[in-house]
Amino acid sequence: MNTTAIPVVRGCGTRKRGGIYAECGLSPAGRPLEEFLVDPPVPIDGPALGLSPIGVTLLDDPCTGATHLLDWVGEEAYPNPADFLEEVRRFGLSRRLPKTLPFARLDRRSRVVQVHRRASLADVTAYLADWRRPCPKQLIAHREPTTAPSLCAGIWWEDVSGGAPIEAIGSDGLDDPRLVRRAMPSFSYLARMAPADAVPTYVPAIFASFPVARLAVIEDPESGNHEAALARAVQAALPVDLEPA
Repeated sequence: MNTTAIPVVRGCGTRKRGGIYAECGLSPAGRPLEEFLVDPPVPIDGPALGLSPIGVTLLDDPCTGATHLLDWVGEEAYPNPADFLEEVRRFGLSRRLPKTLPFARLDRRSRVVQVHRRASLADVTAYLADWRRPCPKQLIAHREPTTAPSLCAGIWWEDVSGGAPIEAIGSDGLDDPRLVRRAMPSFSYLARMAPADAVPTYVPAIFASFPVARLAVIEDPESGNHEAALARAVQAALPVDLEPA
C-alpha cells in the first residue's frame, strides 16, 4: 500500500470539506489486504477503553511508546466487517478523524486499529458444517475451522447480512444457496449469508490494523475551514497533504 487512498463514495459517504483523514492507500507493488487483518479477532471492552460504538480514541502502546487510533466502524455505514475490508481492498483506507484529537501524539509508528461490533462471534457451531471460506491469512491452525483453536477471520465472509441471494456455483464446484452479492456505494462483492439455523451472538472486537501513511486535509475554498484543520494536522509527525474538495 502507498499513501494515497482513492476518493470515491464510501459506505460512510464522501469526504467532507475541512475534514482530516487518516489514510493508507494502494499500490500494485504493495502488501495485500490480508496482512493487515487481525486473525483471530481480539474482543474488546469498548467502554473500558473510552470508545463509543462510533468514534475514534487514542490508545498508547506501553511496549513501544507509540500512540494508535482506535476506530470503531459504525454499523449504519458498514453492517458487516467484510463491507469495510472489501472497500479498503479496492480504494484504500480513509478514515475521518475528530479535529479535537491531540495530533501531536501521532507519528509514523501510529496505526489505525479497526473495531466492529460484529467482528467476533461467541459461538460459530452453526457455521462449521457448511464453512467454505479459507482462512484469509492462510494460518495452518485455521485450515479446518472445526479444529481451529479460535475464531478464524474467514467468518466475516461467512456471515454477511444485506446481500442479494444469487443462483451460482461456489468455488468448490457445489451449489451454494447461501451465496449473496453484497452491494456497497461504489462496488459489490460476493460472500455468504449466515446459515438458516444460526443465532449469532456478536462480540465487539479488533479486526484490522493499518499504518497511517499520511493525513489528508480536504480543502474548503468557500469558508476556509481547512486552514484550522491543517494547523491541527501538521502537529502530527506524519506527512500531511491538502487535497482538493
